[in-house]
Amino acid sequence: LKITYGTVVALTGWFIAHILRFSETWFYYYTVNEKYTNIEGLKAQFTKIKMIRQLLTFIITIITISAILLIFNHARNVGISLLASTGLITAILGFAAQKPLSIIFTSFGLAFSQPIKIDDVVIIENEYGTIEEITMSYVVVRIWDARRIIVPANYFIDHIFQNWTYKKTNLIGTIFLYGHYSLPLQALRDELKKQLHLSTLWDKEVYNLQLTDFKEHCIELRILVSAATPGELWNLRVEIREKMLDFINRYYPECLPCQRIEIKPYEKKSHKAF
Repeated sequence: LKITYGTVVALTGWFIAHILRFSETWFYYYTVNEKYTNIEGLKAQFTKIKMIRQLLTFIITIITISAILLIFNHARNVGISLLASTGLITAILGFAAQKPLSIIFTSFGLAFSQPIKIDDVVIIENEYGTIEEITMSYVVVRIWDARRIIVPANYFIDHIFQNWTYKKTNLIGTIFLYGHYSLPLQALRDELKKQLHLSTLWDKEVYNLQLTDFKEHCIELRILVSAATPGELWNLRVEIREKMLDFINRYYPECLPCQRIEIKPYEKKSHKAF
């Protein structure tokens, strides 16, 4: 009979945990199909709901295991005697101060203070990636080449990192061009404007072309462009770099950077003795 009670308790805990998971999935499905425009708000809600579901599942698991142990007399007596002992209480307090539990508490701080959210673009250990999953103890970062970096949750509290989509996803990127001093800047500005308006990646917010430096054999030009997401910004920079290089090659090939060498004829001078 006790085994039957234990089975019922275990199935009840399992059923409640799956109800929580179903509720989380239903929320995702409902919000995505409603076509909300506040993407940042959705990301914040998804992160909070995921962490709340994990916390409740953890609590339900502990309660279920405790309830099963209390059904059996021997296990209950052992549990009560252990809990009553000062040694175990001291051990529990000591364990609470250890790193594993502190990481769990940190993960809930991340979920509500939200320096990172699911789908945020971050730079960690000089790697560009996207926050793929936030759990109670670690964070999964998907790198641009499909690798995954598993990072302890407290890393995002103890270390400095870059979050490119903390408030907004749109970013400004730079493109550097080099050319001869005779390169016509206004023609380049007109071509840049034309190519940006033809591009589907530009968000129509920022563009600029400036002469930023004189080098020994060439000039340095900096182009600023903006895009809605980090991925689109990368592709836009590549596209504009190719278009501008093609424009210079086609219409101003003589203005490409080069090193000129002037050779003068050698004149032998006669030496007269005095």
